Amino acid sequence: MANEHKKITMTDIASRAGVSQSTVSRVLNRHSGIDPRKTGRVLKTMKDLGYEMPKPASAARIGVLFCPLPEQKQLMEMDFHIKIMEGIESVAFRQSLGCFPYSLSFDADTFDRAKYGWDEIVGLILVGRPSPKLVADIEKDGIPYVILEGGFPPDYSGRSDMVCPDEYETARVACDYLERNRRKRVGFILSEIFRHRIDGYRLQLMRRPFAEIRDEDIFIVPTTSTADHIDAAYEFIRRKEHPDALVVSYYGAALALKQIFEHHGIRIPDDLLLLTYAHTKAQDQIPSLLHDARELGYKAGKRLLEKIADPADPPQKTLTGVELINVPSTKYTHRG
Repeated sequence: MANEHKKITMTDIASRAGVSQSTVSRVLNRHSGIDPRKTGRVLKTMKDLGYEMPKPASAARIGVLFCPLPEQKQLMEMDFHIKIMEGIESVAFRQSLGCFPYSLSFDADTFDRAKYGWDEIVGLILVGRPSPKLVADIEKDGIPYVILEGGFPPDYSGRSDMVCPDEYETARVACDYLERNRRKRVGFILSEIFRHRIDGYRLQLMRRPFAEIRDEDIFIVPTTSTADHIDAAYEFIRRKEHPDALVVSYYGAALALKQIFEHHGIRIPDDLLLLTYAHTKAQDQIPSLLHDARELGYKAGKRLLEKIADPADPPQKTLTGVELINVPSTKYTHRG
């Protein structure tokens, strides 16, 4: 065997990959819950050294393609994607399937399975917003796939299986919370890819007009970067009048904005109630709408197994729920 001939050991692999021997052992035994970055380094090192990873009785595996936004440079270091992998792995390993992640470059429109040793994949989960051409190529190859998306589906919806949060139900839960706290004017600082969230709030406020949304209170920033959200926050502060509630794209940005607002004398939550989106309960300092990343991964993995079992099954959109978390026991009251 190649491994025996070259006398490659776990110590060799661990030393070159910069990980512990236990991590190498876990990768070899296909344990779940390993940091995808470490898994990638171990597998690459094995390949570089000519080490052939032992194959299970079934060598079939699920491929996970992460399709980043332009500003997302370290995709596999994001906790959101690690939690997604945990959810997918929890499904794959129950079926004795391998599960291998890979991060594409922005706007990648093709993926060479043979180049990356993915000849044995039986299905794909595309995380993010894959290009329509990439989706078309996967369909042409006849590979079952599911798109896991953090919002409303792009223009390839209708023919593709989708797993995403239920944004309208999320808006209902959010508006229930805002109404309980007597907020009268709702503003938004959202990145462009989350612009669609406003539609759900508008629909809810048409049905029960306890608050208003003014165009001047909507700040749409070009990317998901925290820096863009901070720029919008300073523009928000310069306005003479402010809404009494502000919905922010995601938890990390909201936490930065909270510190800025308080530094400029805006009391949180008395003057301004911040509401944001989280993907884990560990994000626990701001009232948040939880779209659980692990649940997203789990449902995507479960749906992919259904597609593998029956490729002719018509595409469907699978929605995940929402939970309002980090809400103080005492209710906020509007002042003014």
